[in-house]
Amino acid sequence: MARRASQFEEQEQDPEFQISTMCDVLMCLLIFFVATANMEIMQQVAEVSLPKAVDALDPQKSPGETIINVYNLLGNNTIQIGDAKYEEPEDIKAQLIQSMDIANDLGVDVATYRVLVRASGDVPYRMVRDIMKVCGSVGIINVTFSTQENK
Repeated sequence: MARRASQFEEQEQDPEFQISTMCDVLMCLLIFFVATANMEIMQQVAEVSLPKAVDALDPQKSPGETIINVYNLLGNNTIQIGDAKYEEPEDIKAQLIQSMDIANDLGVDVATYRVLVRASGDVPYRMVRDIMKVCGSVGIINVTFSTQENK
């Protein structure tokens, strides 16, 4: 009987808790969250320098794309699509719809239709932002920006 009682007492003892393993996992999580938080802060604070459109190469235009050049001409921001020039982003809405209709007639899917924005470095960000809003309002989801190569 004494033997059975000692086996029963051994089974009722509390299991040991491995604190060192838990500390290792917590340290890994802490390092991960600190590193990712720092990267997010750096992305939001980083200075943005827009490229100059005059240095960019003229890409080959395809039927499923519209190229929008935005530049500062004598202190006035100018938006150019082909030969047409506009002063406000809202003015390009009709041109974008017409270009999308032509591309659709040529068999280009609306989801793959692309707008390439070539903005000069002295154009305010709000102008580019408003152009993106106009593109979104007419259903264009593929907006690409031109950049110059760093040398």
